[in-house]
Amino acid sequence: MAVYHVDQAFELLKKYKITTHKESVRRWFRQGVIEAKSPTPRKDGWLLPKISLHALFKSVYLTLMKRML
Repeated sequence: MAVYHVDQAFELLKKYKITTHKESVRRWFRQGVIEAKSPTPRKDGWLLPKISLHALFKSVYLTLMKRML
């Protein structure tokens, strides 16, 4: 299973103009907006499955499409 770290996820989200702050990504992890595996130990950082990132992209895309209609 492919996974992303916070930095990698942030760069992709920034590229598609979903966020401009890395802390937003961490907050979305903590709040459950994006499903990610919490760090154990903490120094390892969050791990985001590729499928969770794709689900976020789909959600944002659908929201934008609804606003356009």
